[in-house]
Amino acid sequence: MTIALVFVIAFAWSLLSDIVPFLMGLFGILKDDTNISQSFDLLFLFGEAIGIIGMVIHYRGDRDILSFAREHAARNYSLGLLFGFIMFSLIWGIITLFGGYQVLVIFQGSNLLWLVLFFFGYAIQSMFEELLCRGYVMGYWLKRHKVVMAVLLNAILFTLLHMANPGFNLPAAIGLFLFAIAMSQFRLLTGSIWLCGAFHAIWNFAEGPVFGVTVSGMSSESFILKSLPTTTFQPLTGGTFGLEASAVSAIVHLLLVILLATIIWQKRRTRPLISAR
Repeated sequence: MTIALVFVIAFAWSLLSDIVPFLMGLFGILKDDTNISQSFDLLFLFGEAIGIIGMVIHYRGDRDILSFAREHAARNYSLGLLFGFIMFSLIWGIITLFGGYQVLVIFQGSNLLWLVLFFFGYAIQSMFEELLCRGYVMGYWLKRHKVVMAVLLNAILFTLLHMANPGFNLPAAIGLFLFAIAMSQFRLLTGSIWLCGAFHAIWNFAEGPVFGVTVSGMSSESFILKSLPTTTFQPLTGGTFGLEASAVSAIVHLLLVILLATIIWQKRRTRPLISAR
């Protein structure tokens, strides 16, 4: 019952963050009806700030849930951006090397402002998902000293949040679950969600605006490259869902999870993991 209640509350916060697209759909305002789809996409991304603000107000003072430790915040966020971009580039590069994408260069100088805006948009959208999963759900169980449940349950929730995305299937679920496990390990190592929030943000930003790949089954604006799948062979490109559902992504994420688990194990033998308090 407790697990179910935590999930219900988490889904409620998720619905609050999507209030902007909900209201637009309710009043028949759809981006396909206009010529300003980029502005509408940005509105959806920035609209998730409502969820962040709501959670910060509601859980103020609870550092287990609002895991925004000030110590090394800038360093951890910078490392998250660097690690996330390198990892996405590695996976995309392997798929491209094996002929999975036809890559087109579409960059124009007028796209610079859009790139900046979409970076901040994805930073907000990704931070909300991290605050919801690695903050609220994971923090709830860490306060009760149930580390395994904290990691597994937030990873399950993260996977479930993407079930309605086009192309979602078992390979996509595995990819998302492994990604969430890795983000959980980053929180355990750093004591905050700065690094995993940055990793998640740059992943989505690189996937859509930079490399022009489908973002978890959802179409996204592309401003530098456009990666057109040359095959429907899902183990290579991930099929309709995109790169996260590919076997290449799953293998790289699994290796990352093993590496981080090894680091955590070694740190626990010498000293406790960093606390967010």
